[in-house]
Amino acid sequence: MSKKIKNSIKNDRLSIILLSKSYILSTRKIRESELNARSLSYDEIRSTRYIIDHLEKVVTQLDDKEAFIIKNEVINGKKGKWYLEYFSPSSYYRTRKKAYRDYLRILEE
Repeated sequence: MSKKIKNSIKNDRLSIILLSKSYILSTRKIRESELNARSLSYDEIRSTRYIIDHLEKVVTQLDDKEAFIIKNEVINGKKGKWYLEYFSPSSYYRTRKKAYRDYLRILEE
C-alpha cells in the first residue's frame, strides 16, 4: 500500500473520530439541558440539534453494512473488536474503509 493511500486512510479515521466525539458531546449537551443540569440558549440547542440530526441523517444514506459500522463507531462510540460477532476481520476493514469514505463524502455534499 502506498504512503499516499495510508495517509488518506489515516485522515479518514481521524475525521471519523472527530465526528464521533462531536456527536457524543452534542447528545450529552442536549441530555444535560433536558435534565436542567445545564442551561442552553435557543441557538445552542438549535445548532447542537443540527449536528446530531445531520450526522444521523447521513447514516440513512449508506448501505446496511456501512450504516451498521458507522452507527456503532460514530454514534455509539464502540471501540475494540466489537465487530467480530458480525464480520470477519478482513470483511470488516474493507467495509469500514468504504463506510468512512462514503460517510465523509456525503457529509461534504
